[in-house]
Amino acid sequence: STSSAPVPSTSSAPSGDSSTGSAPSSLLQLARIIRRGDPVVFVTGSGLSAPSGIPTFRGAEGVWAKWVLEWGTRAAFLADPRGWYDNFWIPAHVVAEPGSTSERTYEPSAGHFAVAEVAACRQTNVHVITQNIDGLHQRAGLPSERLVEVHG
Repeated sequence: STSSAPVPSTSSAPSGDSSTGSAPSSLLQLARIIRRGDPVVFVTGSGLSAPSGIPTFRGAEGVWAKWVLEWGTRAAFLADPRGWYDNFWIPAHVVAEPGSTSERTYEPSAGHFAVAEVAACRQTNVHVITQNIDGLHQRAGLPSERLVEVHG
């Protein structure tokens, strides 16, 4: 069982910090919106999966930097389809390392678990739109009816 940090109640919480007269923090405002059941959409991308070890597409160790400039073109595919799969697609997307036969495996990050925990609460109206097609949102427990994967 996971524990969650208490979220201030919206019924009696002041609208700001009474000692300074400041507005509530962005996180406090978000917590209030979520607790009220207002619609909230989290939009996620590769930054959420990067802590899990999945390289971003354009990062220094990402797919673009390692393979796309040489292999990630239609011309490269047409010139050598087998080489394209062996030297680009499989190393970039399937196996742990070039030349390896071990499939890549990743675990959800703390961010995946946090989003899933918030979205799974019955009183919330939280949904996620993600560019990630790595399955980590679902593996973290995000209900499928609250997830839309968009990639392309």
